[in-house]
Amino acid sequence: MNNPFKRASGTAGVGGSFLPGEYVVKKAETRASLIGLSLFGLVMLGVVGAFFMSNRRWSNIRQERELINTHYTQEAQKIEQLKQLESQRGQMLDKAGVVAALIERVPRSILMAELTQRMPKDVTLLEMELKSKRLDKEKSAGESAAAVGKAAASKVKNLSSNAKDAPKKADPKAKTDAKGKGKDAKDGAPEPTKVVAPKFEFTLTLGGVAGVNNDIASYLGNLQACPLFESVELQYIKEAMMNDLSLRRFEITARLKPEADWIDVLSAEDREKVLAARKRDPLKGVTLPATVPGGVKGNAVSGVEKEGQE
Repeated sequence: MNNPFKRASGTAGVGGSFLPGEYVVKKAETRASLIGLSLFGLVMLGVVGAFFMSNRRWSNIRQERELINTHYTQEAQKIEQLKQLESQRGQMLDKAGVVAALIERVPRSILMAELTQRMPKDVTLLEMELKSKRLDKEKSAGESAAAVGKAAASKVKNLSSNAKDAPKKADPKAKTDAKGKGKDAKDGAPEPTKVVAPKFEFTLTLGGVAGVNNDIASYLGNLQACPLFESVELQYIKEAMMNDLSLRRFEITARLKPEADWIDVLSAEDREKVLAARKRDPLKGVTLPATVPGGVKGNAVSGVEKEGQE
């Protein structure tokens, strides 16, 4: 290979250098080596710089990934806590529903006040009966019977399958199937019943006497206009003798509205006061306003009603 920096022989002294040829050749080779080393150094510097830049970039990516994983773990913990809070909230709402169902929404004092205030002057009540019936009792009994029947059917099925698999005890596959069936039987076990708020239906029966039918009709209309009652019906009117007097004996039946509340009979101003007191403490007794018909100031109207209480 020819050296591009080597001068042609015989050109010394003719428009050329007066230096020895060997010195010129050596100087050219040194210059070529320096240029090559410089280029090699530049290339290696670029490679090293690119390596450090790439390494730094990957380091930043790893840090960001660790930071994302940390945030993800923290958010997962928060989500789990939120689920627990939602579960506790559901349990508290169920308990609050049970307590609200047991609180007497229409006290007997208010009920008696409405019956007497809406009664005409010549009408006399002789009998009054208030019956309570639990509505969800029959439904829960039917559900429990269905659950018992389902459990008994699954038990019979498991016994029959175990009887069929008895001759195959030496087969390990049969043992595995039996274990799987046992797990399925455990998974198919009925879940514990959830406590639900009881619902009651209250039926009121009134019996009394009056001098004329118009008084009975007026009393019936007044009870139908009361916001606490629904399905107010007159069962019968018949003649009756009491103390040598000819009177009209009657019987009226009515139902308390499921959403009835004693504050429905109050004025707007008193209703706002009672609602404000309930917001402050829903389970605390509220003092009857003096404007309540038949009410006595200082009488607490909150209480707990048991099943079948009359």
